[in-house]
Amino acid sequence: MLHTFYRSSTGNVTIDLPVTEWHTALHDQTGLLWVDFNAEPLAMVEPPLRDTFGFHVLAIDDALREVHVDSVG
Repeated sequence: MLHTFYRSSTGNVTIDLPVTEWHTALHDQTGLLWVDFNAEPLAMVEPPLRDTFGFHVLAIDDALREVHVDSVG
């Protein structure tokens, strides 16, 4: 289960903010939205990273890969 912490610009705190309210929270200029994606299946993590937060699909793939190969050498 995804866990969130949201502190609005007015100082109100909400724990486990529904996904449907993330977009509004992200547009709160001085608010803070923390989303814990730890140990979640890729199918649950990829859509919000792409659609809500706007990360590029290659950046998501790179961030979620378990093994990173060192290409320097």
